[in-house]
Amino acid sequence: MTAESTAKVRDVPITAAVPLRTVRGTLAELSTVDGDQPGWLRVYVREAPRAGLREEVQALLPRALEVRIDPDMLPRTAASARAERAGRSPRDLFSDYLESRGHADEGVQELFDTLYEEVSTHP
Repeated sequence: MTAESTAKVRDVPITAAVPLRTVRGTLAELSTVDGDQPGWLRVYVREAPRAGLREEVQALLPRALEVRIDPDMLPRTAASARAERAGRSPRDLFSDYLESRGHADEGVQELFDTLYEEVSTHP
């Protein structure tokens, strides 16, 4: 096949499939999920976001393909309640972002501060 030739289409039968199961719960609830069942897992964690949560879920459920925070656990904020950006420091903006996502984690904020300081002082 070249750029000038037409592609040839052929049917390829699917002889096996791996199911994708969706599970929801806190870490304690997820620890009771039978991880030995065949298939991949989509996991919705019913806990506030924090650094290292994905790794904790994957340690419990090695077949977790997708790990997300359950949308019910994220705070609902109205557009009118969003902070004005003009004149605010990157640290304040990032802090507001973390809080709006339900992820107000001091360790993440400290890492942002360190990285921001590093890139803003080294041209």
